[in-house]
Amino acid sequence: MTSSLDHMPAIVLNLVLEKCEFREIVSLRKVCRSLRNFIESTAPDLKLPCIILKVYDSKITINYGNDLNIRYLKLENGVGVGLQEDTKFTVLENANLSDVVIEDLKFALTFQKSKMEQFSLRWDLKEEFDTGDFVKRLENILESNSLSTRAFHMEAHNQTEILSLLSNLDSQLLEELWVFNPDKQNPGGFFDLDQVVDLDQWRNIKSIGIPTFSISENLLPKFSHFVWCVLSFEEISLESVVALKKALLQSPTFQICDFYYKSLKATDEQVEEEFGVPQLETRGKKWFSNIEGSEQMLEIVQEKGIYSRFLFSKTMENEKKNSSKFCYYKTFEQFYRPEKDAGCTRRTNSTILAAYSNDLDEYDVNMLRSSIVFDNFIFYGYSMFANVRFDVKVEEEIQYHSDRFSFNASMSARMPDPSLGYNDTTTGSDVFNVLQKFLHNKQAPICGALVYIVAKRYPNDKALTDLITQLRDNHIFVYIVAHNVRSGGGYNPEALYEVADKTNGFCIFNSGVNFWVSVSDLSYVNYRPYQFQSQTFNVSGTGRLELPVWQTPNPTQYSEQMLVVIIVQNHSLSNFISLNYTIENTDKSFVFVGPNQSSGYPRFGTGILAQPQLNGSTDYKWTIDYHYSNNEPQQIETRLYSNYYHDFLPLPPMRLC
Repeated sequence: MTSSLDHMPAIVLNLVLEKCEFREIVSLRKVCRSLRNFIESTAPDLKLPCIILKVYDSKITINYGNDLNIRYLKLENGVGVGLQEDTKFTVLENANLSDVVIEDLKFALTFQKSKMEQFSLRWDLKEEFDTGDFVKRLENILESNSLSTRAFHMEAHNQTEILSLLSNLDSQLLEELWVFNPDKQNPGGFFDLDQVVDLDQWRNIKSIGIPTFSISENLLPKFSHFVWCVLSFEEISLESVVALKKALLQSPTFQICDFYYKSLKATDEQVEEEFGVPQLETRGKKWFSNIEGSEQMLEIVQEKGIYSRFLFSKTMENEKKNSSKFCYYKTFEQFYRPEKDAGCTRRTNSTILAAYSNDLDEYDVNMLRSSIVFDNFIFYGYSMFANVRFDVKVEEEIQYHSDRFSFNASMSARMPDPSLGYNDTTTGSDVFNVLQKFLHNKQAPICGALVYIVAKRYPNDKALTDLITQLRDNHIFVYIVAHNVRSGGGYNPEALYEVADKTNGFCIFNSGVNFWVSVSDLSYVNYRPYQFQSQTFNVSGTGRLELPVWQTPNPTQYSEQMLVVIIVQNHSLSNFISLNYTIENTDKSFVFVGPNQSSGYPRFGTGILAQPQLNGSTDYKWTIDYHYSNNEPQQIETRLYSNYYHDFLPLPPMRLC
């Protein structure tokens, strides 16, 4: 093979490289020195959709879109490099972790010629790491190879880190900027942007989010040219709010400006003196101002709570009296902690409950724990955390916590312990007792709660109508991962599926070496909290489902990563042969096909979870082709989730059971 490649004409090699994806180009570079030199001299476009870089204490991962996910591990004798989904890796002896990563990034960024969808840098550090040096080395690469990306997301420790990277991105093509606090446990603090706002990149950006830092109110005039922005302030004056209002009335591009604040230097009387008599809404006040020379109006909403808020948006005159619009204009609400409502709405602060069988391996329980503890955004919208171990001889109480630190400590101290279990293969699981206790607790809110259950032993329960009704009345989502190989007892695995399905949750049956993957994948729901589609289909044999045309809740034309969930059966795998699906927009300019290993979103057990990048304001069609070995009745679940606000969906019809 080497000699054949060596003797290929350059024009043929160029044609070959044009057809190659990033994974194939990386492989070809390792075939022989002459081919490596040819690739580096001709600089083929890698056509990467994104680069997402995550830096941990002793590990760094790079996600090259859906094509390639690589992990780099710091070892005593060097660096281990391998695919994220594989357990094996190649050891580079006497190598330095940062050196190896920077070298690979240099190759990728040097040969990325087309526009990328997103470039992202994230940190998850608990030990000392020279972030400044790492960012400086990234800056050196970008200085030589200006990167074209639509979106730039960065967890930044200071303004210098942002300047180093942002100033070297193509200012004409950059549209979106997000800046986050890398300290997920303690979001907040002040962030200076006085130099960033003078960059050409800043002036050309259309959308910006700085949700987990407070910025200076003196910079507010610098935000009036954005299409939308999401901001946070420790303290703000009425004068600054009024100045922003005047600037937005003159802005031809602005659509939404959304910011939270802890303190407003003005009384209610002074606000009303400036803005006029408000319309009173359930959660706050609303004003309207005419926009000169336009049919649109400026709508101003003020909400009060622990984190108060002003929302400026454009609206049409005929929408002025539509009070329901107030409830749905919650753009990027996943980054904020809404104040509590008297009733049960999707905006109510709620609880996350982690419940796990004592029969499980400790490793799998730790995957559930870490998916909650180390989630970037889960503390927005969830004020309480709870954990409980079930399938024990002496039933345990649910532990409730107001922060993730104590939740982490509590769950770590309550790992599976065989000495506490049933020690038989006949007793059924008491998992549903956990749900009953949670429903009647007096310590934590339950409206809209997320319940994550990891099961190894099946229940015997059949009379579930009462339990499911109570869960539905409180809009509690139940998400379950159940082991195919049960530890004993229980003969009704379908009961687990039924409880999840009838609460618009889902239940995955899986086993073997990939069981932990399904447990870890539960955290996807944390990142995409707003469910906007939920359907269950009765099927059999071979056929096709064509779902009605739908749009995402995203009110803009910009893209975001959605969560797509398909459950292929309502019990552990049997009679199942295959299921394939396609999501495409109606003009067929975008097509997402799954499941497959190369996309990074394969099927694990009965569950398929994927995160395609979809645009708002676009019609999509979803087609599912299924094949079972016989005509026995089967069920297929479909779920869609977004970052953009969506109210609770209608629940499926109840089945008396």
